[in-house]
Amino acid sequence: MINKDLSDVELAKRLKELKGITSSDGDFNTMLKGMIPDERIDEVHRIIRGLSQEDEFALVCSMMECCSSITRLDQTPLVESEEKTPDFQITFHPASFFSEMPPHEDFFYKCMVEVKSTDKLRFKTSRADIGKRKAYAERFGLPLLYAVRFLKAEGIPFWVIVTADSLLDKNTLTTEDYVPSLNSLIFDNYSLMINSQYSTIRRYSKNKDGIGEVHKSLGALQGVTITDSKGIEYNLNDKDALLFSMLFGIFKTYGTYIETFQGESTVYSHFSTKQFNTLLDVVYRMTNMFTDAEGNSVYEPTRAIANMDSPTNPTLLMRRSILEMLVKEVNKNCPNFFFFGMLGDTKQHLEKVKALFPEIEIAES
Repeated sequence: MINKDLSDVELAKRLKELKGITSSDGDFNTMLKGMIPDERIDEVHRIIRGLSQEDEFALVCSMMECCSSITRLDQTPLVESEEKTPDFQITFHPASFFSEMPPHEDFFYKCMVEVKSTDKLRFKTSRADIGKRKAYAERFGLPLLYAVRFLKAEGIPFWVIVTADSLLDKNTLTTEDYVPSLNSLIFDNYSLMINSQYSTIRRYSKNKDGIGEVHKSLGALQGVTITDSKGIEYNLNDKDALLFSMLFGIFKTYGTYIETFQGESTVYSHFSTKQFNTLLDVVYRMTNMFTDAEGNSVYEPTRAIANMDSPTNPTLLMRRSILEMLVKEVNKNCPNFFFFGMLGDTKQHLEKVKALFPEIEIAES
């Protein structure tokens, strides 16, 4: 029998761990109905949804390969204190894809991170709450960051990351804070666009095994070719072709037409221009494309973390390094197929660096 005196928050914390061992939301809901009164289920679901954003943030850090350690901090109050414990202690390793500067083990940013989420277009918290969490981090000599997920951007990892000091100044954040925030520096995140001057050709077959993707009506993917009007022709096969084909589920296309003969199909397409996606968007959405035998997405943050060390079927996550290797290889063979862009301007970028590393003197050009 469940202890009826538990607060909704403490009850949700314990039940969230049980969610990690279920195979589907349906199984978890059945479990809940057998354990807690119906009138508490909606509130427990609401709290678990918020708590799951902590798992989401940890997984995003893993996908973006931006930290060498991330430790969850238990927030259950064991002693009376005016302080509040943040969610994570993390060691980030800033890098720069533009400067070809990989993460360096001797250059790091150790901090604590408080994760929040909101269903609205504005996030607001009390200065008193920020002060209590900041005091805890300072007890250990560490700065505090806030990572806020705006859930209105459905299906997109819209994270605004700021220092606790900057949040104290205005105690509110909006979606307009995304570009000026520390997102691009912490994750080495940047915009990614595709050159519409190139044509793409995908080959499918109903007569042969493919390389991983199976189209309902066209059959198994065999390979991908990129061409242009100047005679460039670049063939992608195996894993590279499969990875590239996943971009068609993220970037919009136009002018698509299909030729089919005796179970063999060729699909011609162009990518549309001026589509704003960040590297994080693409990596995250690719992870959500991994499906089970029934075609359902296998990605769910709490279950993904619980399943990370499975000896038989560990969690499958897309990693930025895999995508960036493809990007570099395609651009080497098809110049400027991918375009990159900094999130914000140079001045904003310098301000972000100074916010994390105030002790470093940076000469402004």
